[in-house]
Amino acid sequence: MENYIDESGWSEGHKENVSYAYLDWCTWNGFLYTPKKYRRTKKLPYVPHEKDIEQLIGGFANSIYAPFLQLLKETGFRPVEACRIKPGDFDLEGRKVTLNQPAKGSNPRQMRISLKLVGMLLPLISDTLTGERIWRSKPDHIYNTIRIRRSKLAKSLGNPALLRVNLKSFRHWKATMEYHRTRDILYVKELLGHK
Repeated sequence: MENYIDESGWSEGHKENVSYAYLDWCTWNGFLYTPKKYRRTKKLPYVPHEKDIEQLIGGFANSIYAPFLQLLKETGFRPVEACRIKPGDFDLEGRKVTLNQPAKGSNPRQMRISLKLVGMLLPLISDTLTGERIWRSKPDHIYNTIRIRRSKLAKSLGNPALLRVNLKSFRHWKATMEYHRTRDILYVKELLGHK
């Protein structure tokens, strides 16, 4: 199995993930296996330009995904966290959103939102029951829909930089902009919900 993993042509990180999956399988079947150590190549996250983020959001105008992307931009929520948002999590009058179901063991948090986002959310919230999620599709469906439209948008606008903007890029952008504005790494840590 190690030879197969070594000769696979996968990245070091993927090889490591597969070897740990194999370890789980071996443990489950009563075999002894010690996974080989792989050296992951660390890369800096991609931080897009604001104009690229705005083009992407604009490409979803009159769609339920424009407010989703605007929410990611303004809050730095993980995409899966934004998928969990319900109408009761918003205080539209006070222009706040509360994340009570954070992902990856993060802290819950409350964020201010813009009037622009409030306007985008009003039709969605009025069409959603209080206990339901605003974006009811499964996260994978949302990601794929956005990815497909992003590819078409990049081609039609002649902007290949859009292809590098994924949903996590919004979080990277928010963290980078807030650190640039405040120079306070602890504030950014709290903003992102990191423990």
